[in-house]
Amino acid sequence: MKKIIDTNVHKFIGLPDVCDLKEFSRIYKIYENNLKNIPLPITMVCSLLHSAKEFELLHRRLKFSNEEKRIAEFLFAYRDKYKRIVDQENDKKLEDRLKPFRFILVDNVKDAKGFEKFTELVKYVDRLGYVEHLRDWNIPLFPISGDVLQDLKIPKGPIYSKILQNLKESWKNEFDMNTSEETVQKLKEKMNEFI
Repeated sequence: MKKIIDTNVHKFIGLPDVCDLKEFSRIYKIYENNLKNIPLPITMVCSLLHSAKEFELLHRRLKFSNEEKRIAEFLFAYRDKYKRIVDQENDKKLEDRLKPFRFILVDNVKDAKGFEKFTELVKYVDRLGYVEHLRDWNIPLFPISGDVLQDLKIPKGPIYSKILQNLKESWKNEFDMNTSEETVQKLKEKMNEFI
């Protein structure tokens, strides 16, 4: 890749003028002796790019597949935040280190390819070992729905999504994704904060 950039060939295939060769090299070095787990090519392409906007420009030129596009969008949505999270892990217990990664799975539980995208993200942030810990984890479903809001006589409209999003964040952070009846009751009580 360095030769492609040093000879300016990258500009002719649609890559931006300034590629993030340092990030590409960082990921490549992690997996150069572990080819069995090497990230997908689209993950490596994303490592060369600084933003989702650069990816969109490249996509217009190279016409990535829909699946590659979805993986790239997923990576750009999470990679920078999760690189910072990994940098701050220090001496945290494994359970505490896994928690933010569980949040991704909870937020993407309805995505049939969510775990594949998640796997590419953990490869990107050099936490592939987390896959083994989370592969068989039963992803809990958020126990509050629009039907609950309707039963509580909350008027329909844009407020529904705001309330549900705030409750879901509380559920993840304060209630540790517990789905018990007691938790549901506490979430219903907490709902007044968001109305």
